[in-house]
Amino acid sequence: TSLSRDGNVIEHFEKYSIDIEPAKRYQYPKFYEDTTGFVNISCASKFYPDKVFIVSADKEIIQTKVKALIQKILLLMATGFTLFFGVAYYLARLSIRPIFQASKMVDMIVEDIVHDLNAPMTAIAMNCESLIKNVENAKNIKKIERIETSNATIRFLYNNLQLLLDKPFTLKIEEVDVVDLLQKRIEFFSELHPETLFEINFEPLSVHADFYALERVLDNILSNAIKYSQPSPHIKVTTQNNTLIIQDNGIGIKDCSKIFERHHREIQGMECSKGLGLGLSIVKKLCVEMKIAISLQSEYQKGSRFMLSFK
Repeated sequence: TSLSRDGNVIEHFEKYSIDIEPAKRYQYPKFYEDTTGFVNISCASKFYPDKVFIVSADKEIIQTKVKALIQKILLLMATGFTLFFGVAYYLARLSIRPIFQASKMVDMIVEDIVHDLNAPMTAIAMNCESLIKNVENAKNIKKIERIETSNATIRFLYNNLQLLLDKPFTLKIEEVDVVDLLQKRIEFFSELHPETLFEINFEPLSVHADFYALERVLDNILSNAIKYSQPSPHIKVTTQNNTLIIQDNGIGIKDCSKIFERHHREIQGMECSKGLGLGLSIVKKLCVEMKIAISLQSEYQKGSRFMLSFK
């Protein structure tokens, strides 16, 4: 149609139309939808100060164009995020590469040390055993026994390191007499720490587990119980209803939620907290692999209670 300042319609297309109406009839700008499915927008123009333009368009066309615009925006955002995270990942890998290399080197060094420790520890044990048989002086025998005790401590640490380096750890499941194993480990720790008082209450308990792994679990729990109960450790060891309970009179644990994490140590700066924080993480790892439920109850400054439930 022809352009006319006096008429209503000044342009008209198949799906669009522009109308001019008196300004006083509208509070512009205005956006609304009429009953015919058209979206109408009213606006003013500097060329027609006393008029309002009504631009109408098919709702379907607007929806199509809006969808296309949204898709373009989303595609642009996805591209931007992908690029951002890609660059961030690359920079992160680049920055932590030296840490991984250092960690790998440390593992190799520790593995070499563990491998080389076995021979001298075995030689020390054999020579101590031979010396005790040929020495009559009680004072010298006592010195040899102290050497054996120190060697046993090194062996204990060696076994933990060997277990950490053995990836993956292969279990050999067999029937294990828990009471017999406990008695041997209590005898070992009694010789190592003669100041420790062990209170035992045993019911017969045999389980299917890896003997070596279960020995590691018991050694680590008993060792911690003694270390954190100084100067007068009193350790209660009980077996009942397919459950092993080890309770100490130590300093207790403030935060039990992190105690099984690797390298976590409950107290910092105290003499008794020296160590790598590996013992209980090894305990948790082995219990999970042997399907032994382990739980902990602890009260600060009063002691801790570890419970191993066997199926």
